[in-house]
Order: sequence, then C-alpha cells, then structure tokens
Amino acid sequence: FLMMAAHDTITSSLTAAVWQLGKHPAWQQRLAEEALGLEAEALDYDRLDALPLADMAFREALRLMAPVPSLPRRAVKPFRFGGYAFEAGTFVGVQPAFTHRMPELWPEPERFNPLRFEPEQVRVRHKYAWVPFGGGAHMCLGLHFAMMQAKIFLFHLLRGHRIV
Repeated sequence: FLMMAAHDTITSSLTAAVWQLGKHPAWQQRLAEEALGLEAEALDYDRLDALPLADMAFREALRLMAPVPSLPRRAVKPFRFGGYAFEAGTFVGVQPAFTHRMPELWPEPERFNPLRFEPEQVRVRHKYAWVPFGGGAHMCLGLHFAMMQAKIFLFHLLRGHRIV
C-alpha cells in the first residue's frame, strides 16, 4: 500500500510542480540558477537543504494542487463549525483544495507564490493551513521522502532543461 500510494502521489505532485514552473518561467529560472549554483553533478543527502527555493516552489505547487483531494477523519470530541454542532465520532473530511485557497490564510490564493513558504511566513501561519500530507498524528509518513524526491528531481531536470 505504501509503495503504491507514494508512487501515485509523488507522480501527481511532481506533475503539479512541473506544470506550475512551466507557467512561471521566472521561478523556473530561479530554481535552475539555484541548482546550477551548487556546482555538482549529483545532489547528495547532505546538500538537500541547499535548495530552499526548490522546497518552497514544490510546497506552493502542492498548495495549489494537493495530491489527495480529501482526508477522511473522525471528530475526537464535540465541536462547532460554521454554525453546526458535531458530536464526537462524526466522520468529517478535510479538503486541502478548500483550505489551501482560504483568503484569510493565503492572500491572493490563486496566485503561484513560493515565497509564502519563507520560514518567517510559515511561523505565523496556522499549523494546519497547509495540509497536502494531512496533519497531526495521522500526517503522511512519506512527507520527508516526497520532499527529498522532489528536490532531487527538480535539481536534475532544471540543470539542463526548461519546461515550455
């Protein structure tokens, strides 16, 4: 299950990133310069953090096109939302596409802006504003692996190619 789930979601996530970079050539150029600036043929584990722009661009692509459209959960305690009362045990669904476009969390929510993921902006945003991997105790355990794969993919792709 984990291998197939990870295969499908990383494929759709990288497709979203490539599409966004194709639509935004200035960002594509910034990521290419970042990758070329490492002056390396390969990206080893110890240098993954040397691509902060690639990290931010991938996160922004996931904000706009999360790989999983709905995250089923169950309420652990009674709560109220939108004028409705929910009992403990009620099945609820988190919809990343809705959450990721809430203007109170994301100014100009339809705009591709990787700088939303600069550390100082992330610190002041609600911890569940960005949920392509879920959150809390049930967050996808492939989050860090997916981020590593994305950086390695973008590093190799943009060092010698452009998306048009």
